[in-house]
Amino acid sequence: MKITALQAILVCVLLLVSCKDDGDEQAAASIFTVNIVGNYLETESKGWVFLSKSDGTVVQTFKIANAGTYKLTAPADHRDGDLYTVTIFEHIQALSQTYSFKSYTSLNPGIVNFDKKNFPASVGTHSVSISNVPVSETPDKIASFGSFGINSQLSSGTQLGNSLSAKTRMFKSEDNIYYFYATADATVPKYTLFSGAKSGEGKVVDYNAMVPMENKVTLPVGDATKVSYRLSGFLDSNPDMPYFAMIISRMLSADKTISLYHPNFQFSNFMTTVDVQNNDLQNEYTFIGPSLPTVFKTSDAVISKAIVNQNEITLNISGNTDHVLAAAREEWSPNKTIYTNWELYAPKDLPAGYKLPQIPSEILTAYQHLSTHTFTFNRISLTDYSAIDGYANFVDVTLRQNKTVYQGSNEIMTKTFSY
Repeated sequence: MKITALQAILVCVLLLVSCKDDGDEQAAASIFTVNIVGNYLETESKGWVFLSKSDGTVVQTFKIANAGTYKLTAPADHRDGDLYTVTIFEHIQALSQTYSFKSYTSLNPGIVNFDKKNFPASVGTHSVSISNVPVSETPDKIASFGSFGINSQLSSGTQLGNSLSAKTRMFKSEDNIYYFYATADATVPKYTLFSGAKSGEGKVVDYNAMVPMENKVTLPVGDATKVSYRLSGFLDSNPDMPYFAMIISRMLSADKTISLYHPNFQFSNFMTTVDVQNNDLQNEYTFIGPSLPTVFKTSDAVISKAIVNQNEITLNISGNTDHVLAAAREEWSPNKTIYTNWELYAPKDLPAGYKLPQIPSEILTAYQHLSTHTFTFNRISLTDYSAIDGYANFVDVTLRQNKTVYQGSNEIMTKTFSY
């Protein structure tokens, strides 16, 4: 059969249209797969995830649910090699209202897993009340009060007059639980141990019967205006994620050392974090291992230039840094019931003038007050992990391999600058 000239032209046009459609489908193809792992959102909380270009322009937004998967598509002008920012937003409704943004900049297309590594389900609580605490030590001189167990975690602690009380979530029906308290000065913390503590029990202990915590490691830390430390343990049921155990603020001794007190615990691995603040500079050293650290190490990272505001960020950084964290944390109400925060993760070579992500219209429609709120990024942290090599590796481990930074790293050094 002969094809006329007109038919040939029509065939060519159809081929061209077909090619154009293929190109459009390619431009609209998904470039990020975002997984909300497990029960990421807390009860009655709401969340969104959104994709932004390097100039801050929002590309796509999804309202999210636990265990959901979302495909973020490329903008029409996408080119190979383009980097993007993925942000997750949560409105957490608890005793207070929290509006939380977390952004990861400079991402290559791929998988992004948001996972909070939730604790095992609680099987109940154990409670204690400490009576006859001297008036000289309460309420303002009690620096910390909590519990420390192999399969337990403090859920609440309160002070009333000369009495202290606490409830501890239990992940097993029976555990050995230390209850402790410490003052802000250099006196020895005191504790009481309930062996074989059972879920549902309530105990009362007299302050005078509590035992000084004699186990300690002395650590030189240098000059400081404020020092604190916290000890965490790793559960057998959740070996990749440490959980909060105890935190104690201390006064610096005359010889520029602090004593890390600890109970005679039985964890196989511990995470000890020592936080040393000297005016506007804060050094944090974390050591993970079967014992407590005997040295305090600091990062060699330096910021020679920092311009951070609501619209853009410019940083000049030298030294070992696996990721930068710019943070804006603010209270909205005088009674401290409304909080906002924005955490922005970035490489140390983030291009100058990086535009911060715009807030999507879907979120502004739900929370109109955010449209007039100014986020002030007044803290910049530089972190170096012993088992992570650069920002791309950090992203791969935490967002794509769905691991934690604690797997493999036995040392973490963070330097934080306040502005």
